[in-house]
Amino acid sequence: MIPFFLHHPLIDAIHVFNSYDGWPDKIDTEYLNKTNYTHIFNCMPNHTSHDWWKKYHQGQETILMHGINDSGDYKCNLNKYFTTIKKSNFIAFAPFAGFYNKNNNKKLSIDAAQNIVDAIKKSGYNVAQIGGTTEPKLNGAMFVDFTYFKSLQFILGCKCLISTDTGMRWAASAYDFPTIGLDSNEFYGNRISAIQPINKNAIYLDELHVDKISLDKILDSVKLI
Repeated sequence: MIPFFLHHPLIDAIHVFNSYDGWPDKIDTEYLNKTNYTHIFNCMPNHTSHDWWKKYHQGQETILMHGINDSGDYKCNLNKYFTTIKKSNFIAFAPFAGFYNKNNNKKLSIDAAQNIVDAIKKSGYNVAQIGGTTEPKLNGAMFVDFTYFKSLQFILGCKCLISTDTGMRWAASAYDFPTIGLDSNEFYGNRISAIQPINKNAIYLDELHVDKISLDKILDSVKLI
């Protein structure tokens, strides 16, 4: 993830800690004791409450979890210091969020994802499938077997990104990249916007199960975006 944060005007240094659970361990503590930073953030802070999404946008929740003064600006911003190759005839598609679990209303079924690929190709675009190597491969889509950062670079050259509730749409939205979000409102109801990235170039579609979002709505969004 380091390349995402390079050359950011608000970041002075980047350090990868040794531990994940139980942070900080002995090695991390030794490193922290050698530094003179004025602020050190816990990498895995607790949520403010179990139902935080009823009160806050996810961006605001992150601010509060870290104990930072609430600025009122909840948009993610990253510095695009790199170039991208324009591929306007490609649409990037992230259907499975890095893993595949058929019993999750937030993730497309293989059949529904395949139908989206077929519809996009029929409308004249190529499809690049973005995701983990263990995910089902969709027929007719070019599988992008890159690192996470290289995948993002590829996406930013496409016409747009179509994505379920994945981290990739947060990364793309940090550059205001045209994104079509497919969400399940089963858990969040009318507070679904609380978990959607703030992106002036995004269109969000939701149903009880993402499989139920109509192909016509998706294709209409592609035309609008």
